[in-house]
Amino acid sequence: RGLFKRFAAFAAVGAATGAHYLDHGVPAARIHHVPHCVDHAAFARTDAVAAAAAAWRAELGIPAGRRVVGFVGKFIPKKRPDHLLEAFLRLAPADTTLLLVGDGQLRPLLTERARASSSVVLAPFQNQSLMPRTLAALDLLVLPSQGPGET
Repeated sequence: RGLFKRFAAFAAVGAATGAHYLDHGVPAARIHHVPHCVDHAAFARTDAVAAAAAAWRAELGIPAGRRVVGFVGKFIPKKRPDHLLEAFLRLAPADTTLLLVGDGQLRPLLTERARASSSVVLAPFQNQSLMPRTLAALDLLVLPSQGPGET
């Protein structure tokens, strides 16, 4: 409470953040709801982004013309990349690659399970500046997150 008294205003990106501030004595009038935002222009599928995505797919050993299903995020339990991998190993068509992009505590498990299929590729964490290319490399993005505190 003492620390929060030093600030004139607070930005809350979600209901949980706003509730946290209220719980710590911040008056509601000093809390401003500021939702997450995305610079859409940075993610526009330009010829340059498409070319970078195709080059990255080739660098990863993904044949041209294959469909790519992907996950981009932290390899942690609540993000559930392991569930996506298991579903892919059971159901994926032969002309599809699963691309898992990220890092975290589940990487060893994912690496071990991915050995069961030559159609699974694990790529390391990608910096925000590479996200347009990373997402453009996918035909389908899957975010299987679940659980308390998961937005």
